[in-house]
Amino acid sequence: MKIVDSQNLNTVTSTDAPIILDLFCHPDTGMKMGMAVFPVGSRAKPTAHEQHEYCYILEGSLKVIVGNVEYIMRAGQASYIDAGDSHESINDFDTDCRLIWVLLNGMR
Repeated sequence: MKIVDSQNLNTVTSTDAPIILDLFCHPDTGMKMGMAVFPVGSRAKPTAHEQHEYCYILEGSLKVIVGNVEYIMRAGQASYIDAGDSHESINDFDTDCRLIWVLLNGMR
């Protein structure tokens, strides 16, 4: 078993963007797991991954745009985005949004 202390995580931060914490990366399976905090007014620029993306909203709300379709996700909801699908996330709500994400290799 491996236990990770959030105080020792690789953290990626930038102005007007989410705070990304990498929790686990398993090179043999291609699985990567992390946590993100989207402060009010922050956005993740459009991106696409080679892996499928799963997400669970712990706190707050988030606008997610996949292709040309806009979704509103709220605490307690989970999502799945196919590998290769372009998506972006925006917190234009009045509280921070905290979520857990997982990237998994898989057949498209």
